[in-house]
Amino acid sequence: MIGIAATLVAGVPGLAAAQADWPTGPIRIIVPQGTGGGLDSVARILTKGLGEELKQPVIVDNKPGASGNIGAELVAKAKPDGLTVLLAVNQMVTMVPHLVTTRRFNPEADLVPVTQVSMGAGYILAVTNSLPVRSLNELVQYGQRNPNKLSFGSYGVGTSHHMCAEFLMSRAGFPMVHVPYSRSPSLDLMSGQIHLLFDSHVALQESIRAGNVRAIAVTSPGRSPVFPQVPAISETYPGFEVVGWHGLWAPKGTPQPIVDRLRAAVVRVLQTEEVRRPLKALSLTPKGTSGQEMARLISVESAMWGDTIRKAGIKAQL
Repeated sequence: MIGIAATLVAGVPGLAAAQADWPTGPIRIIVPQGTGGGLDSVARILTKGLGEELKQPVIVDNKPGASGNIGAELVAKAKPDGLTVLLAVNQMVTMVPHLVTTRRFNPEADLVPVTQVSMGAGYILAVTNSLPVRSLNELVQYGQRNPNKLSFGSYGVGTSHHMCAEFLMSRAGFPMVHVPYSRSPSLDLMSGQIHLLFDSHVALQESIRAGNVRAIAVTSPGRSPVFPQVPAISETYPGFEVVGWHGLWAPKGTPQPIVDRLRAAVVRVLQTEEVRRPLKALSLTPKGTSGQEMARLISVESAMWGDTIRKAGIKAQL
């Protein structure tokens, strides 16, 4: 049996060389959001340790736009050599495919799950200080009295930040104006250019602690341990639960030995205190699942969001 296995490996020199020599150069992590957001922070926490683990530079390359599709498509069409990979949030493959059918690639077919990197603590609903509301109920009442007078920011059409606001509007019965961004909207929230924003703990917690914006609700199933005084939306609207996570993908066709080595390196880095500590400080739980586990999670969430989006009649165009 050993002889047969050796013969098979010898008969596929490309795979054997890839497993032995990879990585052969710098690794580029494509982040399909602008700098300053939660996803960008996770990427930069990973890079130093991952570079040391793989003995090659690991570079964060921000490619925002089109609800993350610009960056994701770049990876989907990249050379499958493991040197260009995607770090993205889960809605890239669980929400957006049900919202947009005009994309030039299929994330489930053209991207290979490597590992789930981290799990978030849900999103925070924050409002600008100039808005005269201090609770979810007051926000809903204000929105019902002032239809289309409130504006909310997001990282683009079809992102979970956008969808959270859409679901709130559908549950609470009032319309708002959507303002999509290719960068973090938090600065415009602080200045009052937009009225509210659903975003991660990573992106908002320092602004909240500094008193620059007000947190009025969270989308996690229960209250956040970081802001236990802030109620969950599900306390008012049962079933309103949205928790984001970050995953790593490689282009379709990337040799399995490379995918396995990349995943193993990320898992080892996620076990170090140098990475776990800053992730936990951002209310993120380090994960490090197998590609198969990540694929199953994607399948379950995709079915849930597909059903929800169809029933709500929500559509998007890029």
